[in-house]
Amino acid sequence: MKNKLIWLILSLLGFSTAACNDNSDLPCEYGTPHVNFSVKGKVQNKAGEPIPGIEVSAPSQYATHTNEEGVFVYNWDEWPPQQFPYETTIEFRDTDGAENGSYADQQLTVTFKEEDQTAGASGWSEGSYALSDIEVTLESDPNETESHR
Repeated sequence: MKNKLIWLILSLLGFSTAACNDNSDLPCEYGTPHVNFSVKGKVQNKAGEPIPGIEVSAPSQYATHTNEEGVFVYNWDEWPPQQFPYETTIEFRDTDGAENGSYADQQLTVTFKEEDQTAGASGWSEGSYALSDIEVTLESDPNETESHR
């Protein structure tokens, strides 16, 4: 009887793992607003050539890198999400040294609007929002001399 009472109390409080077994990308938290943001694009030099190995990040988020074609896909979640329009800064850094050329860091401000929603419930507190076809052109690093390029 005592064990049944404990299980009843725990299940009423939501301490069951059954709610987290749906393998979805949504967080396993009850009542927590959740929004996924995605920015896809390409980083190139002034000649229009792709730049591989450029670090792409947003404040307080992890980093990713451009591939051999200079393409990046950067995804992150917000808890709680912001009201729309939602604006954030994406940073681009040359972290591989002179391997693929030396480029100055650059920041790009991106703005998500409600019409950028790709999936999920309507409203600002749920779903996925995406921006694609972002093109970033990096300038050569003025602090590098010709002998280092």
